[in-house]
Amino acid sequence: ELLSTSVLAVPNIPLAPRVLIYQIKPNEIDGGNIPTGSTTWGPWTMNIPKAFLDNRDKIAWIEIVGSHRCHALWTQETLYGRVEMGQLP
Repeated sequence: ELLSTSVLAVPNIPLAPRVLIYQIKPNEIDGGNIPTGSTTWGPWTMNIPKAFLDNRDKIAWIEIVGSHRCHALWTQETLYGRVEMGQLP
């Protein structure tokens, strides 16, 4: 069961927590039409939050993380990808 797909900013400061900058939940319009099984991804787009642009020099990279439940007793995170800030326009 997919719980959410999140985009997180990882600060340049060692041991600082990741910061959520965007999230899609399956019951929302943007995430509700994603089929189960094999999926052709994209092109997905999102509006870039102003706070992200204003603080991009403080961010080392962003991570795309899926949170899902494969068993009723626990949830699991899957790291879909990592994008270094130098790779972004």
